[in-house]
Amino acid sequence: MTDERRERMKEYQRQYYLKNVEDIRKRKKEKSKNLSEEQREKNNEYSRNYYKKWRQENPPKIKLTEQELKDNKKEYDKLYRQNMTGE
Repeated sequence: MTDERRERMKEYQRQYYLKNVEDIRKRKKEKSKNLSEEQREKNNEYSRNYYKKWRQENPPKIKLTEQELKDNKKEYDKLYRQNMTGE
């Protein structure tokens, strides 16, 4: 496939998904309703493991306190002023 065609296919799939999100969710729920308890547990375990792996690769961002934000801003402003006067 050419790159142009590949891009068109991706866009078509994305548009299809956006139009049919509710239907897709309903089908997914219906599908999971009919699963056995063992199968459902297997799927849940897979989801948990996938999330754990993702969380390890993407740790949560550390939020700074307001005081730390103010200190960072002061340092940035000081450097900015020095650079402006230096040039």
